[in-house]
Amino acid sequence: NSVNVFLGIGLPWTLAAIRWTVGDPSSEWRERYPDVAKKWPDGAFVVPSGDLTFSVFIFSIVAVIGLAIIRARRVWLGGELGGPIVSKVSSAVTMFALWCYFIGMSTWKAYNHVSVELQVSTAAWVLAATLALCAVFTFLMSLICRGTGKGAVAPEKAGAGGAAGDVEGGNASGGNVTPTKMGWQND
Repeated sequence: NSVNVFLGIGLPWTLAAIRWTVGDPSSEWRERYPDVAKKWPDGAFVVPSGDLTFSVFIFSIVAVIGLAIIRARRVWLGGELGGPIVSKVSSAVTMFALWCYFIGMSTWKAYNHVSVELQVSTAAWVLAATLALCAVFTFLMSLICRGTGKGAVAPEKAGAGGAAGDVEGGNASGGNVTPTKMGWQND
């Protein structure tokens, strides 16, 4: 993450600062930033402040939902990774959908200058639709997995024979599936 920040913000700003230390302002710069030109006649690197409130708001919502998913997996499955196929794939799809939601809403806000009320209502409706689609995906996936017998439930909850579709108490590859603190592992 620090590499992204350094390359995404630090490096360009450093180059711009060096350019403005060495170079002189153009007439275009003086016309574009007349107030700054009065204060710094030799030129300066200008970064207009933007509105990060909406993106931080959306990020906070997505982060809380993501952390709730991770916590729920820890409580119900014993770890953040692994587990039955439905919970693995559903969690991954939901996290990906939340990432797409964040990127999509931040992009939408950058290109549409709308009222705060419209921003909040749009964010709420799109989030509700995103989470509803994830819930439908999870439901359909659980139906498909139960229909095919491919790991719809955790081995310990499926009875002595392991999960549906397992071979003689183990998994399809012949090994036993045991719960661990960080998820499920093949023995």
